[in-house]
Amino acid sequence: RLSPLSSLTPNLSIPKTKSEQNIILLGIIGSRAYNLHTEFSDTDKRGIFIQNTLDWLSLSPKSDFQKVEGDDYTLTELGKFCLLALDSNPNIIELLWLNDYIFKTSIGEELISLRRSFLSTKVFNAYGGYAIAQFHRFENGIGRSEANFKNAMHLVRLMICGVHILKYGEVLVDMENHCKELLDIRAGNLSYEEIKKKYEYLDLELKYALENSKLPKKPDYHLINEFVIRQRIKILKENEINKK
Repeated sequence: RLSPLSSLTPNLSIPKTKSEQNIILLGIIGSRAYNLHTEFSDTDKRGIFIQNTLDWLSLSPKSDFQKVEGDDYTLTELGKFCLLALDSNPNIIELLWLNDYIFKTSIGEELISLRRSFLSTKVFNAYGGYAIAQFHRFENGIGRSEANFKNAMHLVRLMICGVHILKYGEVLVDMENHCKELLDIRAGNLSYEEIKKKYEYLDLELKYALENSKLPKKPDYHLINEFVIRQRIKILKENEINKK
């Protein structure tokens, strides 16, 4: 049975709209999950909720995302989350590979157990594409800009993560083994030429990892689709029981 929001940690201010009462997974993401935070870093949180099946089937407004202002708190509806994760969206799929969670239901546990089914060689374009976008931002903002060096750090992080997934079939979130390198980039201790050289090297690594990857070309869409359908039916049956 889905746990109510009242069972969450009290210091989290979570609005109790109907669609947000079915949270199944909630974790800390961003720099604190990457182990790249400072004492001034925000605590970003991301979660997954299931919209009530009757609302989902009806003319009621549908919402794929919920954002809580002031709490850096984002929720994604289960169906939308799975579609994005099946496309290897880096910001989405990493939620299934955290070391710990603020809140987790049995449905969240089951989703985590299926996490390898989301992986495929789509990772190459997803992570590589994000990294290219970050590199262009970096090139367009060359200078002693803190935000620009942060872009450079994330492009290197994304490339490292993409290589890791293609090689080992798991998503790398905690960057503990790469902290010094990444924090040096963010601090502006590397020149543009050094960062460009690192990017070009990792681009070759990513292509080599793709050629030798044991990941399937496509994720297991059928398995994940069955999981989502099963959860929607479960909620529908619970609604019927509660009516009696």
